[in-house]
Amino acid sequence: MDVSTMVRDPKRVKETLIEKDSMLISSKGCKVYTPKRYVERKLASVGSEIKIVGVMTIVVEDKYYSVMKVPSMLTIQPSEILTEKVGDEEYFVFSFDPGSVLVTNLNIVMDIFLIYDLYNEIIAKGHVPWSFTYEDIGKLFAETKKYAGDSLSRTNTILEMIASTVSRNPNNLMEFYRHQIQTEAEEKKVNPRFIPFRSVLYGANNTTAKLLGAYFDDSLLSALVNPSERTEGVETILRS
Repeated sequence: MDVSTMVRDPKRVKETLIEKDSMLISSKGCKVYTPKRYVERKLASVGSEIKIVGVMTIVVEDKYYSVMKVPSMLTIQPSEILTEKVGDEEYFVFSFDPGSVLVTNLNIVMDIFLIYDLYNEIIAKGHVPWSFTYEDIGKLFAETKKYAGDSLSRTNTILEMIASTVSRNPNNLMEFYRHQIQTEAEEKKVNPRFIPFRSVLYGANNTTAKLLGAYFDDSLLSALVNPSERTEGVETILRS
């Protein structure tokens, strides 16, 4: 399936989901996309019982989609399990027949350790699901207190700043995405590319930081190809 032709329509997707007896039911059927790498990262378990983290993509009518941002493990009952490649990433595609149970129990268990696993996978390593936007990443951890029992920071502003740091111009990863867009309409037309927050290659903004970071070969190459335009305060101190 070509996901580039899909239309983001949260209202249309929500209309097909019914909460009943602490279950979430798909009235018209749907598909759920979740990265296969989630299994390796403790964010999914696919066996006799299937559990996935609620950070996923829900597709209806093979055309309309929305994203869920629930930092908790959910037990699902798909009618069929397939795999599909989206870009360079392998995804599980869980199919649900009309009227079938999507989530077996909405009374979820809080797990504060799940916050770190999510942060490490999506922010630190930059493995962002295909359907997530600049705004989604900024709000990804906004409700961890409610669902996981703890927060990464006192205010979501800090996490929004981190999200703006890892979001880059798709045509030039050295440029911040926020410098490319001027209006909300532009944001909806052009999605950013996401870099790992721990990336020395793209994340460090001065020569000293690059050379003192990990992966020296990549750091040196970045320092040579993209030299600093000004001397940072910390560099002045180290050189004095």
